[in-house]
Amino acid sequence: INAPFQPEQAQRYDHRAKSHESKQPGSKTATVILAPRGYLKAVTDSGRFAARISYGQLRDYFAARAREPGEAGPRFAHRVEMLTHAIENYRRGYTRVLDETNTCFWAEYHQLAQEMAPELNMPKRDPTPAANYNVDLTKDLPWGRELPRCAMEYTARKGLVSFRVEGLTEYYDAVVPAIEPLLDDDMSIRKAGKSLAVSIRAPKLDVRDSIADQRESAATTLAAAQRLQRWQRKNTTALQSVIRAAINLKKCGHA
Repeated sequence: INAPFQPEQAQRYDHRAKSHESKQPGSKTATVILAPRGYLKAVTDSGRFAARISYGQLRDYFAARAREPGEAGPRFAHRVEMLTHAIENYRRGYTRVLDETNTCFWAEYHQLAQEMAPELNMPKRDPTPAANYNVDLTKDLPWGRELPRCAMEYTARKGLVSFRVEGLTEYYDAVVPAIEPLLDDDMSIRKAGKSLAVSIRAPKLDVRDSIADQRESAATTLAAAQRLQRWQRKNTTALQSVIRAAINLKKCGHA
């Protein structure tokens, strides 16, 4: 299962454990993470659990008991086989597992976009895995084919609607001073990985909750996307000229 750690996941489990103890006088709880050894090494936050047990450790424990007499031995041997299979699957790579809650959230968001902002022509999302916070907002951006790829997206966790052009960070000093005068007062331009992004702050949305409970905030994000789309369309020619000039300058060895 490809299930990346969520923000403060270990702390939430610890909170639940303490809550259980408070409701059950005399009870004791402990949070334990059981996962492949490579996963435990990769997830730094896993140290917040009371215990960390790898699949290999648990397999070795069952293997030591697989020769017990009676019915217990074969049962432990079967568990050894199951864990060996799980370890091998991890080494080969996990299968992408879809998340129903996340998929429903973005389906509801798409439906709201169709109702409130049809001009975005927001593409419908395929089923998604957990912890998917980004969504493409439009597939109809006017742009030159010879220019770096562009996209408009909303990031629910950060509360940002962004128009992004890939591969422009190396032209940052040439491009940004020319684009900044085109920005509205509440827009900003920033590096986003290897891309440059023009962004508008918008409400954050909880992808584990329904759109119905966040409808007003979701509508605000779509309004921001509409405004950013209009800005991009209005300034397409100027943006393309700036980017072409920066690329050509780089090719000529003047940057």
